[in-house]
Amino acid sequence: MRPYLELVEIGLKLHNLEEIKEFLKNILEDVDLVKKKGELWIEEKVTSTFMEMKQSITEKTSEILKRCTSLTKLQAASSFISQQQTQCETFCLELKEKQEIDKEHKELDVSTKFEEIYKKQKELSKKFENILEIQESQAKDFEDRNNSAKEIVKIKDDQRKLFCKIRNVQMEITRGREKDFFCEKTGQTDVKCIKNCLHIIGQHDQQISEGGQDYLHEYLADCLRNPGHLDFIPVDTLGLEHLPEDIRDKDLYDLIKAVADLTVRVNVTMTSPLRPMFWSDTKTPYSLYNMRGSQELRTGNGMVQNVVKILAETCPCQKCQLSGDPKPNYWSVGVGTVVSLVYDNIEASHTTCRFFYDTEYSSEIVLKVEDKNVNKSIENDLSFFYCSTCDETLVDKLEKSLKQLSRLQQRVDTKYKKTFDENKLMFLLSHPHGCSKRVCFGQWKDKYTKNVVTTKYTYLTSICPGCSGGPVYFLGDRRYYHSGSLNSGLGYNTNG
Repeated sequence: MRPYLELVEIGLKLHNLEEIKEFLKNILEDVDLVKKKGELWIEEKVTSTFMEMKQSITEKTSEILKRCTSLTKLQAASSFISQQQTQCETFCLELKEKQEIDKEHKELDVSTKFEEIYKKQKELSKKFENILEIQESQAKDFEDRNNSAKEIVKIKDDQRKLFCKIRNVQMEITRGREKDFFCEKTGQTDVKCIKNCLHIIGQHDQQISEGGQDYLHEYLADCLRNPGHLDFIPVDTLGLEHLPEDIRDKDLYDLIKAVADLTVRVNVTMTSPLRPMFWSDTKTPYSLYNMRGSQELRTGNGMVQNVVKILAETCPCQKCQLSGDPKPNYWSVGVGTVVSLVYDNIEASHTTCRFFYDTEYSSEIVLKVEDKNVNKSIENDLSFFYCSTCDETLVDKLEKSLKQLSRLQQRVDTKYKKTFDENKLMFLLSHPHGCSKRVCFGQWKDKYTKNVVTTKYTYLTSICPGCSGGPVYFLGDRRYYHSGSLNSGLGYNTNG
């Protein structure tokens, strides 16, 4: 900052040189004037006293001396300015040299820094190359591991498929070894037909899966009883053209759709230790007695019978209980099935129902079964329980289907009653192998009647594990549940 101030001061003093020049010019004019007056005095012989001339010359001389004094000061100032100019030039020269030196130093520093940066870049490039090599190695390892994982998954998948195939074979072998029960009512044996007799007892048609739900589609794919399941029609694609030609009418189609909407898949993950060893008053082994206490998944079906609104009680559904703020009202959904699927309250506490499982992409609407008030009839192979929900949308759909069923059922029964014994038409709705819902058509073969309300049919239709508890409808009669099947391949329904 100081050199700049000195330069400013020097500039101001240089500005005074112009004033000095002007001052010298005035002195010269005054000297010239004195000279001219002296000459005039001599030439014109002006009469003047000596004293006047002396005084005049003295005054002018004094002025000249004063101006000379000032000139001396100005000369001194000029000399100072000259010195300052010299110092300024020296300073500028030094400054220039310093700048050149600084420039050289900066260039040297820049060069040094550039070399350092270049070295660092080389180091980074080398590190980057190492990273790339590591990444390539890791990618290769990952690919190898991924391939290994894929191989493991494939092996596990193959093992699962093989297991399911073996299991399906074992189930069919076991079914073939089991003996069917017939009472004298059937005309096939002389076994006495006692009170509450079931007339026919075969094998259950539940899907048992040791691998849980993950294995269900494998059982479906490797099924030995109905390879390809060609006669099982998915309910979401069901059309009039799928109905047998002589029963293609809109009322029947709408009835089937209503029953389908009310059909639920039932999952049970506990087999009650209280299951009896034999069916009542027989030596025929009771269903799944040998599985008592097992937690293997069993799948079957049920059908919604009614929906009741419960007031002034908080909703006990799982969603409300987890929220901590249960809704003040809810609905109880009554579901009917076979007792061989849901035997008692113990099994009910490990049971869920999935609603509207019409395709593999259907949203999961699952309700837990209440572990109380399971009504059952072992003699008739009937079981009834409740699920709780506060889902108004679900309730609205179920109530709509119940009204549709009530409206169409009597109309369809009346329409086919006259040809009942002739056509013998029936259909069965179920979730084969625990997978999405399907419908099968067939014909009934024999009918065994105990009394007005107790009738058992045998029928020929496509049946697979997972069909137990499915609603079976005989056109011109009434609706029952699929109970099981015989070694002959015929299915049979619950009593009543």
